[in-house]
Amino acid sequence: MHLLRAGRLAACLLAAATLLTACSSANNNKPNTATITGTKPPAAGTATANSSTGSSPASGTPRPGAALTPLPGASGSTGAAASPVANVTPSPQLQTAIDTLTPLFIGTGDLPQPLQAWTYTKPFAFENCLYVHGRPNADALCQQLDKAGRLGTLSATWGNGAGQQATLQTHAETALNDILALYQSADAAASGCPFVFQDVQPQVQAPNGDVTTTTPLAIGAVGHEFKAYHVDYRYNAAGAGGGSNAARLQQVYLTACWRRGDVVATVQLSALNDEPSVAEFQQVIAAQDKKLTSAGLQ
Repeated sequence: MHLLRAGRLAACLLAAATLLTACSSANNNKPNTATITGTKPPAAGTATANSSTGSSPASGTPRPGAALTPLPGASGSTGAAASPVANVTPSPQLQTAIDTLTPLFIGTGDLPQPLQAWTYTKPFAFENCLYVHGRPNADALCQQLDKAGRLGTLSATWGNGAGQQATLQTHAETALNDILALYQSADAAASGCPFVFQDVQPQVQAPNGDVTTTTPLAIGAVGHEFKAYHVDYRYNAAGAGGGSNAARLQQVYLTACWRRGDVVATVQLSALNDEPSVAEFQQVIAAQDKKLTSAGLQ
């Protein structure tokens, strides 16, 4: 949705690429995972999942004492109102990306049955600089995308659990981010997945005790430059233990990126205090890849 910087994954994903991501809340209190740079944060900047997820995690970072955020859903930061082009005329290159990519997204009916009841947010578009907005090295990342020939990024989200508060008792899949990026050519798009995962590290530990562990995910590959990761994010959250008591929570993200022609796809499925279903994740990847190949992308 692009993913994240080392140390934060993109929670809604993301993102575009990563990770896209459990999406961060409108208050930016939701934790972001930290190891991939491709998913943009949902509403504020889905670089991790905020401005662009989405993938994947959002730009807000959890700290002990911070209020818990609701699980992703209709009220999450990836809502339609968060679309950066909702009230702004897109550039000609972004309009090209919108026209090209919008028909390539899967729909709710293409999802595994357990996910079809989730709240859907239709694709929203990001210029390159907005997609990486909020990253410490945002200017350099924007220039990197421009130089690579990335025309624009679109991100769609499904969320589960709107209005719920994260606690130790919460054990559920929470969000699905689907991110598509268009490049000037297939050769240019070959840089897409390396960009998404350029900051992946096996383990990142923050001074406040947050720990992100990232390992390769062994699943069937599709397309070109395919990579997939399992990201485990452990953090302390005030109130999660009841009352004002802090508790150790866990967010897990499954993130995959691949290319078909001049289009780069990133899919991220997240869960709280639980493992996302690998089988469901693979079904979503297969459905999205089928849409791309059916459109003639090789």
